[in-house]
Amino acid sequence: LLGEVTRSHNDIDLFLEKFELKKNKDNNKRTKKFRLKRNKQYKKVTIQNGKIRLNEFRRNKIIIQNIEILGKLENNIVDFILPEIIFANGIINAQGKYNIKNQSSIIDFSAENIDSNIIADTIFGLPNQIHGIANADLHAETKEKLDFIKAQANFSINEGYLPKLGSTEFIIKRSNKNKKPIKFRISDIVNIDISKEKALSSNINGKFDIYNHKLTNINLFSQQKYLSLFIEGEYDTKKESGKLDLWGKYNKKEQKKIKILFVPLSLIMKIIFRPESTLNLYKDKINKIPPIIAKTEDEENFRVKVKGNLNDKNIKVELKSIK
Repeated sequence: LLGEVTRSHNDIDLFLEKFELKKNKDNNKRTKKFRLKRNKQYKKVTIQNGKIRLNEFRRNKIIIQNIEILGKLENNIVDFILPEIIFANGIINAQGKYNIKNQSSIIDFSAENIDSNIIADTIFGLPNQIHGIANADLHAETKEKLDFIKAQANFSINEGYLPKLGSTEFIIKRSNKNKKPIKFRISDIVNIDISKEKALSSNINGKFDIYNHKLTNINLFSQQKYLSLFIEGEYDTKKESGKLDLWGKYNKKEQKKIKILFVPLSLIMKIIFRPESTLNLYKDKINKIPPIIAKTEDEENFRVKVKGNLNDKNIKVELKSIK
């Protein structure tokens, strides 16, 4: 940790070359006693105008450069703002409070024009899962520096793209062992050419809660002309494992002439989706799916259950057509 401090009466200007925040793994009693003793030695210091300039911040895969924090300190509470941070090719602003004694904080972040693929990879361990430029808001409460995090996030992506959702290949074994299994992608079913990213682009928005390394109460909505999706579930960033339910709606007239492996799509639909009469049972879920361009009689609904490592090709998937 390298830096310099310039201080005048009730003012402080601190420069740090590099700061790396690591998760504390030392939970023995000796360390805890030391912390308690150190906390008791805090003296009341008041700073009217504080500035911290940080050349580089690191935590795991997150690297942020040229950070400036402005704030004041009174009764061991720091009120601070981060006017502008360049991260993931966009801009992040933040403001909050930090309690020096118990090392806890409450922070509100807002982000504009950030690269959603960089965020998904560096923070959630989901490389190449989401593409597009995003805006987001995050309310976070932390303890023990950043070892414990509880947060709520809202985001939107204009002209977003879910590459692995469309390109992941699934295999359906056929009852006749002499016949080859059918391979398919969701993009094939709904008549989307995945070689063209714009064909898969859609407006994506959603929200989720964060508790340490777990994402819960995920609600994600994806909308385009002939295909819309509602996704809910949970995801563990450490294990890269999730449990998601995907609810979809598409215009069946857009895929009438499609054949996969020279097999009519109508037959594949019966084999793959195994239609079930659960429209009334899942009505509240289907109502959450964003609207598409289609007459009522041309709309088809389906659900997909996904469980396992979202970065693994052997992920468990169950598909059903809803009638």
